[in-house]
Order: sequence, then structure tokens, then C-alpha cells
Amino acid sequence: MLDLGRYLSRFINCEKHYILEVGDGSTIKIWRDNWIPGIQGPPRAPIIAMNPSHVNQLIDSNIKTWRLDMLNAIFDHDIVSAITEITIYGKDKLRWKPTDNGQFSVKTAYKVILNDYLVKHPTKNNLNIAWNSFWNVNYKVFTEVNVSSIINTIIAELGSWSASVTSIQSSNNNDIIAPLWTVSTYNVDKINFDAAFIKDSGAYGFGLICKNISGICNGLRGGYGKALDTEQAEVRALLEAVLWAKEQGKLSIHPEEECSNVINALNGKFSAIKWTTANLILTH
Repeated sequence: MLDLGRYLSRFINCEKHYILEVGDGSTIKIWRDNWIPGIQGPPRAPIIAMNPSHVNQLIDSNIKTWRLDMLNAIFDHDIVSAITEITIYGKDKLRWKPTDNGQFSVKTAYKVILNDYLVKHPTKNNLNIAWNSFWNVNYKVFTEVNVSSIINTIIAELGSWSASVTSIQSSNNNDIIAPLWTVSTYNVDKINFDAAFIKDSGAYGFGLICKNISGICNGLRGGYGKALDTEQAEVRALLEAVLWAKEQGKLSIHPEEECSNVINALNGKFSAIKWTTANLILTH
């Protein structure tokens, strides 16, 4: 039987592409495991008398929050900021970073191998790749692989990529027409929310506007914070909208946003968003 993890480790730096999702933190080693999103590898251990060994020692288990006093005493500001953005929920899980849902797939492993190879061996058109070292391995499991199917999959991927590039180029040449605001069909106030994300700093800003069924504005709100990516910034904007509605005593609202993934997740389809973002909704 093929040990897939052991086999792929010959071609992929697995530690680089795996991360541990913090649940209760009891199985995650602070100084040896990759567990902080946005930080490559484990954090550097400081020289202090008593270092905690596992992540659960950094968590107040009674209220499921990070122990800021301990974090600030051990880590620098950037690491503390990254850790406090982690939502504590459930049990520790091993996640595969190249997929949005954190589940391993052969398709993404292929892409990782391809990208890693091209970084080390760049070519004129990035397609002159020596795959013999990958496929010529003496494992019986590969004798049953349908080579034609693999080739068709690769061709389909290239075609999809080409179509997406053409679509982007085409859209850039056309004027973008913003959709008109419409009254909520649920006979409740509608809160439109949006966020802007700065990749280099991880900072985001959000804006909210609340209108009643007559289209009269009942208020505006904005703010800023930290997020891992654009999707998480959008979800954080959604949570701000919900908290704002609660402050106003509203029992029901109609949230609206252009990112369909976030709305789908709000309706229970968590596979629509990344695992790093799903817990934000589950814990609120």
C-alpha cells in the first residue's frame, strides 16, 4: 500500500503547506508546529526562564480567549497581532493550506509541485517540465492510473486558466455599472456592508449603511481592523453589521453584500468560504 504522505514528501515540502488549526490547542506545540496563519513556520522561541510548550497554555480555557498578558510577555507585536486574530473553536485540526476548505486533494498537490518546480527551475514558457522524476517511481499503485485522464485534466486546467485571463482582460475594457439599491423583500431594514483589504499590512476598513423599507437612511458606520485576506475582511464587516443591528435593538435585518460566498456561508453553506474564515461565523 502506498503511503501518500511519505511519497509526496519526496516532491513537496509538506511542513510548508500544512498548518494546524487551533481548537483547544492541546495537541499543538508552540515552537515546533506551523499554527499561526500568515506566519511561515513556527514562531521563534524567546530566551526566557519558563517557556510554555503547547498552545493551550496560551488560552484561557474558561472563556475561550487568548491570554494577552502571556502573549505580550513572550512574542513581539506582529506575532501577538496574528495570534489574536485566530478564532478558538472546536478541536485542533490539520489543514492543507493550498485548498480553501483545508482538505488535501491530489489536484492541489499537483499545482504545488508545479509551482515549487518552476520557482527552482524557471523556463521560458513555464511548461518545459521534466515529470519523469515524479511518475517513474516503483509503486504499483500508479500502474492503474489512467494517463489519458490526467492529461485531459491538465489540458482542462490550462483552458480554464486561459478563459479566466481572457475574461479579466475583457472586463477591464468595459465600464463597470454598479447595481441599483433595492428595497428588502423581507419587510425589514437592510444593511449593506463592504470591506477593503490591504494585503501587505493585513489591515482592512469596512463601511455599513442601514436603510428602511422606504429607502430612508437610518445610519452609517465604518471602522478598521486586521484580517488574513479579503474574504475574512468581508466576514468581519458582516459581523460588525450584526453587532450594530443588535445595538439598535433590531431583531431581524437583511444583510446585503456583493460577495456571494459570504452570504452563502451566512445561510449555512460553510464550504463556500475558507476554513480560516468559517469559524468567525460559527462562534458568533
